[in-house]
Amino acid sequence: MERGKVISSSLFGLFDRLDFAAPWATSATRLVHGRGKEFSGFEHLTIEWYPPYVVIFLHRSLELEGLIKIREYFSQLKRPQIQGIFLQQRENGKVSWQTLQGVLPQSPFVVHEGHLQFLIKLGGDQNVGLFLDMRPLRSWLLQNAADKCILNLFSYTCSLSVAAAKGLAREVHNVDMKKTFLTWGRDNHKLNQCERHISYHPLDVLKSFGRFKRIGPFNLIIIDPPSHQEFFSLERHYARLLKRVGEWLSPHGTLVLVTNTPDITLEHFRTMAEEALGPFFQFICWGDRPTILLGSDPNFPVKVAFYNKTN
Repeated sequence: MERGKVISSSLFGLFDRLDFAAPWATSATRLVHGRGKEFSGFEHLTIEWYPPYVVIFLHRSLELEGLIKIREYFSQLKRPQIQGIFLQQRENGKVSWQTLQGVLPQSPFVVHEGHLQFLIKLGGDQNVGLFLDMRPLRSWLLQNAADKCILNLFSYTCSLSVAAAKGLAREVHNVDMKKTFLTWGRDNHKLNQCERHISYHPLDVLKSFGRFKRIGPFNLIIIDPPSHQEFFSLERHYARLLKRVGEWLSPHGTLVLVTNTPDITLEHFRTMAEEALGPFFQFICWGDRPTILLGSDPNFPVKVAFYNKTN
């Protein structure tokens, strides 16, 4: 048997054995993480479960043979719990969606992550409303946000804010350039019945340093910028942002730095951050990696670094 056929058989064989009636399937879950390189030829493929839908993401184009195998297998996969299977392809900055089974939902729907709930939207933008690889940080916030004033930069749909609010944060300030994302985030808070003491700021982070100083200081700051956007680049803008963050964080406060850029190593990310932060920040630890149901990745692209301000 050819190597490609062996690899695809192993991937599909794992799916054949997946029990979608098991307790894990009640929560949104990452099923396959291609960058773990356990399935050769599928390094740029991610498969996620947003009950009751399976979503296949192709982050780069796939060879035609592999794409045909994906379409054939998932168009025939039958489970009573699955109401739809959809393929999203990304190429040259463009996003396309294809239905392999079922009907693409035209309205937002709710998924659970433990006791948290989030609105998901399929068939439109590249991102669907929830980054599943951030689940460990949401879990950490549930346990550590109590009585803290939090600044959540690049908040997207505010999933981290929801976790902090449910973890009894004193107040959370969410900042994102797009009002539509903040409206989505407001809906997520309403869904989880945690709307009090939550603020939404439609601001350009790089042009709002004075604003953050006025509404601070904060006990906890989270910085989770997008990987590749015209308005923000790790290489061009991160140092500028980190050089100012000490002005907004209270003494002995916690700073959480996040990046999901796969071509930046842990060592590079930490060096880049600490050169900008200066001597008054102490590295605490790396955050936990997310659980991937099928396979693993020792070099998972999401990097979460915890720092403590020492003065």
